[in-house]
Amino acid sequence: MRAFTLPIVFGLTLLAAPGWGQRYLEMIEAGTYPLSEIQREAEAYFSRTDRGQGSGYKQYKRWEYVASQELDERGVKIPNHELAQQARMYRRTAALAQQESGTFGGEWKSLGPTYWNATSSWNPGVGRVTSIGIDLNNTNHLIVGSPTGGVWKTLDGGASWTPLTDNFSTVDVYALEISPWDSNDYLWGSTSGRIYRSTDGGKTWASTSHVSGSGRVSRIQHHPTEPNVVYAVSESNGLFRSTNGGSSWVAVPGVSGIAGYDVEFKPGNPNVIYFSGTRVYRSTNGGASFSQIGQFSTANNAYKMMAVTPADPNVVYVLESKGGVFGAFYKSTDGGETFSEMVNGNTINYFGYSPTGSDDKGQAPRDMDVAAHPFDADEVHIAGINTWKSIDGGLFFFLTSHWVPNTAASLGVGYVHADVDILKFVGSRLYVGTDGGVFTSDDGATTFVNRTNGLGIREFYKIGVSKTNPNVVTGGSQDNGTSVMRGATRQWVDWLGADGMETFVDWSNDKVLYGTSQNGSLYRSFNQGNSYTSVPKPLGVDKGAWITPFEQDPVVPTTIYAAYADIWKSTIGGGNWEKISNFDGDNFNHLKIAPSDNQRLYAARRTNLFTTSNGGATWAEISGPWTNSINFIAVHPKQPERLLIVVSNGVFHSTNAGATWENISAGLPSGTKYCATWEDTGKNGIYVGGLGFVSYTNDDLNGEWIGFFNGLPTVRVYELEINYVSETIFAGTYGRGLWESPIYHKVSSGVVSLAEQVTARLFPNPAQGHLWLEVRAAQSLNARLELYAPDGRLVGTLFQGLWPAGQAAQDFTLPPLPAGNYLYRLVTDAGIAQGRIALTP
Repeated sequence: MRAFTLPIVFGLTLLAAPGWGQRYLEMIEAGTYPLSEIQREAEAYFSRTDRGQGSGYKQYKRWEYVASQELDERGVKIPNHELAQQARMYRRTAALAQQESGTFGGEWKSLGPTYWNATSSWNPGVGRVTSIGIDLNNTNHLIVGSPTGGVWKTLDGGASWTPLTDNFSTVDVYALEISPWDSNDYLWGSTSGRIYRSTDGGKTWASTSHVSGSGRVSRIQHHPTEPNVVYAVSESNGLFRSTNGGSSWVAVPGVSGIAGYDVEFKPGNPNVIYFSGTRVYRSTNGGASFSQIGQFSTANNAYKMMAVTPADPNVVYVLESKGGVFGAFYKSTDGGETFSEMVNGNTINYFGYSPTGSDDKGQAPRDMDVAAHPFDADEVHIAGINTWKSIDGGLFFFLTSHWVPNTAASLGVGYVHADVDILKFVGSRLYVGTDGGVFTSDDGATTFVNRTNGLGIREFYKIGVSKTNPNVVTGGSQDNGTSVMRGATRQWVDWLGADGMETFVDWSNDKVLYGTSQNGSLYRSFNQGNSYTSVPKPLGVDKGAWITPFEQDPVVPTTIYAAYADIWKSTIGGGNWEKISNFDGDNFNHLKIAPSDNQRLYAARRTNLFTTSNGGATWAEISGPWTNSINFIAVHPKQPERLLIVVSNGVFHSTNAGATWENISAGLPSGTKYCATWEDTGKNGIYVGGLGFVSYTNDDLNGEWIGFFNGLPTVRVYELEINYVSETIFAGTYGRGLWESPIYHKVSSGVVSLAEQVTARLFPNPAQGHLWLEVRAAQSLNARLELYAPDGRLVGTLFQGLWPAGQAAQDFTLPPLPAGNYLYRLVTDAGIAQGRIALTP
C-alpha cells in the first residue's frame, strides 16, 4: 500500500508525459555523428514537442553553438579532452620557441568578474558549478568544478578561491571528491569516461585508466571504511569500481552498460550499496552482485537520484523524473525492500520555474538532485530550477528558494540561482551547486549564503570594449546575463539577465551600452548598466540565431545593424528598422561592417558568406575553400576588402573581398579556432584565439605565428578586442571570464641596452640556486624581474621595486624549481628584456 498525499496547489496544470524519445541526445553522447545529422534529429524532435522555457531546447542550442565551432574535417565535434590535449602540446612547443627567440608572448591578467552585483539583471550569478568535493576532516577545505572553468579550491570555506587546472584543462568537470583518508587526494569525473586524479592537493593531475564507454562521469563515491575502494558512475555505462584509490577502474557486474546517475552506501553498513539510473538496484554483498528493486517507472527518461541518512539508515529516498519534469518521489523505511510513492508528478512539478509547482517545465536530469539531512531523517531537500524542502519525510514539499531575487524576496524565501546541479549535506550545512555558483544554508534552507565570490568562471559568449575608455567592457554570458566592467576601479555590475549574447559599447559615448539575449532580443542602457530599455525587433521578425549578430556603424554612431534571416538597419539606435537585404533561408550567425567603409558589410550563415559594397543595395555570395561553419569574420581596420574568415580548422585571408583566399593556418595549433582580430599599428598584426591559446603574427614576423598566451588559462577564447588608449587586448573567455594583456611589442633578449646609458645583464647562465642581476643606469628605475616556466606560468618574482642609479648588482635566491629551461622577463621604465635562463640541479 502506497502512502500518498496530494498537496494543495492553486493554478495547477496537468503535466503531459513525453511522447517521443530524445535520440539526438544519444547521438551527442556517442560522439561519432556529424553535427548536421544531430541538428536534423534535434529539430525534428523539438518540432514535435516544444521549444519553450524548460523544454531542453535552450540546453541543446548551447551545445550546438559550442559544437559548431569545434568540428573536424568530417563535421564531427572534436572531443573536449582532445582539444585540451592539443592545447597543452601547442603551449609547450610555443613556450619553448618563445624562450629561444625572446619574443613577447603576452602578459595576461584576469579581470573577473568574480562576484555578482545586480543592477537591472534578473538572474545574477558568477558562473556554473556542477560539482562540489568536501574534505570531511576539514570542512573549510572544498573543491568545486565548473564545466568550462576547471577545478577550484578553498581552504577557508569559500572566502577565497584558487584555480587548480588553468594549465591542464578547464573543460568538463562534472564530479569531484576529496578522499576521506587523504585530504590531498582528489578525483575528477569528466566526459568520455575520463577520470583524473591529483595526489598533491590539485597541484598536478594525471589521467587514470578511465571507465569504458562515452558517457559523462557524474558521480564519485569513496567507500566509507576501505580507503582504496572508490565507485564512479557513468551516465551511459553504469557503475565502476576501483580498488587502488581511483588509479584504475573495472565495471561492476550487473550494473554496467546501463544508464547511471547515483550511488549511495547504506549508513553504518557499507555492504549495502544502492545504484540508480533509470532503474534502482541494490547490493547486499559489498557490490559483488546487484538486484533491481522498487516498483518505479521503467521509462528510459525516468531518471532517478537517491538520498540516504545516518539519522535512520533504513530510509532511502528516490527522486524520479518524467522526461525533463518531476515524475515522483518515493521513500523506503526498510532499506529498499519496499517503497511508498509520496508525491506523484501528475499533480505537481517541482522541477520547473513556478514557485507553486504549476508549470510543465524542467531540465532533468541536468537540473535535479535530492539530499537528506544527516540528523533528521524526515528533512529532505529536492531541486530542479528552484529548491524545495519536506519536513515530514516527503509527504509535502514547500519552496525554499527562487531563481529571481525580487520574486524570492516577495515570497519570503532565499535567492539561489536557477538550475541546481547538486545538493550535498555535510553536517547541518547544505551545499547547493547551481548555474550561478555555490550557495550554502546552515538553517535548513531558511536562508542562503552566496559562497561564489572569488570564482572566475564566467562563460562569456561575446564582449564589447569601449573604443575610448579601457575601463569599460561589457560581456554577454551563458546563464548569467550581460555584465559591464566600469569605473576607475573596474567594478562589475550585471545589467541584463537570461543568456547574454552579443553586446557592445557605443563608440561615441561609453555610457551607452547595447546588449542581446538568446535568439535576438535587443536591449540598450543609457547609464552604463544601471537600467535598460528594450529595443524593438524589426516588424515581422520572431527569432534570430542563438547569438544574433548586432553591430554599430563605425561612422554614424546612431546607426545600428541586426541580422536575422535578413540584414536590418536602424538610423535611430533601434526602431524604424529598414531591411537592407532580401535573402531566403536560415538566420545569419555573423555580421561585420568594415571599420574604414560603412558601405562594405560581410554576413555569414553556417558555411555561406555574403558581402555588399553599397550598404546593402546589392549583395553577392562569396565562395571559399572552407567546409566547416564560419566561426568569425574580422575586417582589416584600414582596407575594407581585406578580411579574415575563421573556421574550426583554419584561418583564411583575402585581400580582395573574397575573390581569392589564402590559408594562413600553418603554425597554428591543430585544435579549434574561434576568433581573430586585426591590430591597427601599421604592421598588419593578427591575433587568433582558440581553446587554450592566443597566437599572433605581423609583417615583421613574415607570417610566422608566435604564442601569445603567457598567463592565460587553457580555456576557450571566444572573442578578442583591442583598446588603443591603453594599448591592451582583451579576451572574452568561455569559462574564465575577461582577461587583458599589453598588445604585442618587440623585446630584447640576453644582455641588452634598455635605453641610452641603460644596460642590464643577468648571470650566470646556467644558474644553480642563485642568480645575479646587474643594471647600469644614470637614474633610478622601477623594475620587476620575473621567472616563467616553459608552459608560460609565472613561477617567481625575484625583484619588484626601485632599482638604484649607477652600476648596481643584486644576488637573488631562486625558488625551488625542477632543472630545465625557463624564461626571464625584466620590465623597467626604460624597456623590457627577455630571454632564456637554464636552471641546473
